[in-house]
Amino acid sequence: MLGSWLRPENATAMLDAAAHKTTSELKELIAERFSRTEVLPLTIPASEEAALPVPESSCQVAARPPVTQVPTQVAPIARHRYVLQLSISKDTHEKLEYAQALMSHVAGCDLARVFDRALDTLIVKLEKRRCGATSKPRANRRQTLSKRHIPAHVKRAVWQRDGGRCTYTTETGHRCPARHLLQYDHVVPVARGGDATVENLRIRCATHNRFEAEQTFGTEFMAGKRDAAKRVRAEARERTPREKTPSPSDSERDITPGLRNLGCKPEHIRLAAEHCETLPEATSLDDRMREAIRYVGRLRYPRAFQHQALT
Repeated sequence: MLGSWLRPENATAMLDAAAHKTTSELKELIAERFSRTEVLPLTIPASEEAALPVPESSCQVAARPPVTQVPTQVAPIARHRYVLQLSISKDTHEKLEYAQALMSHVAGCDLARVFDRALDTLIVKLEKRRCGATSKPRANRRQTLSKRHIPAHVKRAVWQRDGGRCTYTTETGHRCPARHLLQYDHVVPVARGGDATVENLRIRCATHNRFEAEQTFGTEFMAGKRDAAKRVRAEARERTPREKTPSPSDSERDITPGLRNLGCKPEHIRLAAEHCETLPEATSLDDRMREAIRYVGRLRYPRAFQHQALT
């Protein structure tokens, strides 16, 4: 990576600065030392290339070069500056234009500003779902007997303490840089009496979480556990009837997509759908959804609903 940038006058400084850096850090270093502003070449998806108009001319038109689909990529081009290249669908392009129109009152509202604002909104939503992030934390009201349940306030504290990054550290002191597929890992495993406390939890990537489990319980034991889990999932898929394509009248009464968006379990969705089939035909979709949500609530928290009925 450094070969084309090295010169007699900068080789020593560049090699010293590049020592022990990762590939992404080397790209940052090159972009900082040798800033560039080239625009990445435009690419057209092969599915759209055939629809391009052919210019009419009496002269012979040169054969069009093959059009290839370039994958999404983000590359540094200067200090604190990056270029993003990706292909989007027509629907996505329309959404982007609509968002830009809604932000037209903001000065200097270019696509980069729209993209930044959209990410701010998305990150808030994902952090709330993934690690319980909120500006108005509430007391934990959920009562559960499961040792594996992690309260939202514990998730928030662990995520903030570990910086949303895998905490596995090698013997030489190098910390894993992974931020993808992160999981909450018990220092003292649940099977050995570990609790879901801030002190007993840490962030691990999927690979290092599996590595820790194999170190604790053995490779063969964990492999057997994974195989058993796969069999359970396969059996559950076989037991779940395949969904047929609903007719227009069915889709107006179908509560399944709404319950999926709420994160309900497939088994609860199936039972709620069966329950809603007992409602009158004239019941609106909104009323069906309300009844389905109440039904799922009774399945998830039976004690709470029993107490409510008694009082």
